[in-house]
Amino acid sequence: MLKNGTPLRETGRFAFACLLTLLAYTSTNALESPRPSRVNSLSDAALQDVCFVDRLHGWAVGDRGVIWQTQDGGASWRLSDCPVTCQLNSVHFVDRTTGWIAGGW
Repeated sequence: MLKNGTPLRETGRFAFACLLTLLAYTSTNALESPRPSRVNSLSDAALQDVCFVDRLHGWAVGDRGVIWQTQDGGASWRLSDCPVTCQLNSVHFVDRTTGWIAGGW
C-alpha cells in the first residue's frame, strides 16, 4: 500500500495501462507511411538525384534542366527556373540557401 492509501496493485495496473496506451499510440504513428503524391512534371524528364537538408526542405534534379523544390517534406513540389536544358545529374545542399547542382552534355 502506498502512503496515500492506494493499493500498490491498482497503481501498477494504472501504470501498465498508461504504458500500453503510449505503446499503441507510438506504434500506430510509426507504421503510418507518407502517402505518395502525383507531381505534374515533364513526362520525359527522368529525375537523377534528390537531396534534403532537413525533414522539410529538399531538391530533385533531372533531365532537361529540371529542378524541383519542396518546403513541406515532399508533400508538394514546385518547378524552379533553370537557365539550362541539359541533364542535371547531381544535387547537394548544405543548408536552405547554399547548394550545388552538376550535370550537362
